[in-house]
Amino acid sequence: PPSKLPPPPPGGPPSQGDAPTAWERGACAAILRAFDVADEATALGHTKVFLGAGVAAHCKAKREARLAGLIAVVQAAARGLLARRSLRRRAALREKEEERERQIAALQAQQEAERAATR
Repeated sequence: PPSKLPPPPPGGPPSQGDAPTAWERGACAAILRAFDVADEATALGHTKVFLGAGVAAHCKAKREARLAGLIAVVQAAARGLLARRSLRRRAALREKEEERERQIAALQAQQEAERAATR
């Protein structure tokens, strides 16, 4: 399971200057841990995170794998929504058609009764 980011400090943005705060360093470290990157493969500078050989590619591959899983979940939810919507529309059309058939049958019965009464 991915590491949780530390809660932001109270009172506004974490840093106001060039040097990163402890919270910002902790957040960067948590993100790198979430990507299963060893501490030895990275170095945190004042304004940059330095990555060792292959770390960027590793992070990119992990990101793409995670996104692929999330995309599949979103697609499944969208397909389910569309299927339920289509089912509701078809049910409503079927109900309208049945009501129309009942009205036609009632009119035909009424016309038949009127014909029988005039004979």
